Amino acid sequence: GADAFTVYDGFEANSVGSTPVAPVPDPGYWSKYAGNPVIPNGFGSTFFDSSTGIYHNFVSYGTILHYTSPDGINWTPDTAHNPVLTPPQTWEGDNGGVPMAWKEGATWYMLYRAGSPNVIGLATSTDAVTWTHRDQPVLVGDPGAWDSVALDPWCVIKAGDTYYMWYNTIGG
Repeated sequence: GADAFTVYDGFEANSVGSTPVAPVPDPGYWSKYAGNPVIPNGFGSTFFDSSTGIYHNFVSYGTILHYTSPDGINWTPDTAHNPVLTPPQTWEGDNGGVPMAWKEGATWYMLYRAGSPNVIGLATSTDAVTWTHRDQPVLVGDPGAWDSVALDPWCVIKAGDTYYMWYNTIGG
């Protein structure tokens, strides 16, 4: 069996995306899980909370939904609270998506795409269910530049006291 696996975004013709998983029995070998997609109709980010032993997946397509799993393969939607993130700020427009969530100490953080043109916002939570949005986006593209149209947060790494965010853009 695999001691590790990766969760990734998958897109197929005429679909809104899905969350498949690939077990990693050996770091040099990756295989697709036969039961993919493990979360259909959306894409997002997965975080393992080592303090609880629970995997959390935040999935988007217009709003952001929350799923949990004991093993990273079998997911349960949080039907009592979904959607957990909707865009209440004027600058967010009517869409929120492409979540990148992580937990540090007792605080959850979520970067997400919002607005038109798309910018990146930040929300925080103590329970991964009720989120507080910042009043302004945390990253806005430069008008006329390569990142002026659609920003998507894809990865955050903290090194020391500094956070590094990787993002992509489409159509700039």
